Amino acid sequence: MNANTFDKPLPSTAQTHVVAAVWVSWLTVATAFTVLFGLVMVLLPDLTSQAFGLLLYQDAGRLVSHPPEALAYIQLAHAVMGSLMVGWGAGMFLVTRTLFKRGERVGWQILTYSIPFWYVPDTLFSLISGFWPNALMNTGFVVMLMVPLWASRHAFPPR
Repeated sequence: MNANTFDKPLPSTAQTHVVAAVWVSWLTVATAFTVLFGLVMVLLPDLTSQAFGLLLYQDAGRLVSHPPEALAYIQLAHAVMGSLMVGWGAGMFLVTRTLFKRGERVGWQILTYSIPFWYVPDTLFSLISGFWPNALMNTGFVVMLMVPLWASRHAFPPR
């Protein structure tokens, strides 16, 4: 597969619509940021532990002060979450730059449906377990990702 594979014209039977370039650009940046955020979680474990300590406990040293075995597990959990964000973000980036950009409804649906399937369980568990700052951070990601999807919804009418 070469770099131009996804830029080829669609068969004449595909139903496409014009999507405003601003929403494609916004989603491209937002999904790239999601990948970058995940990479930071994987590649910078001490920084990630300090950031989540600050976010959740208002104390950057809180998580890194755990015994080495507990800290290693916390950092593993962060790396796993970060890796999932890298994969999800990369998938959303690819869908944005291909299906969504070409105006294919399935691209909009993939993006739009994946977000609440992540947001609802993650945010509910965060709230139930008392970690509301994580729910707030999740909401920031939802706004960043859903604004262009909501704004472009008329470009993807149901068939």
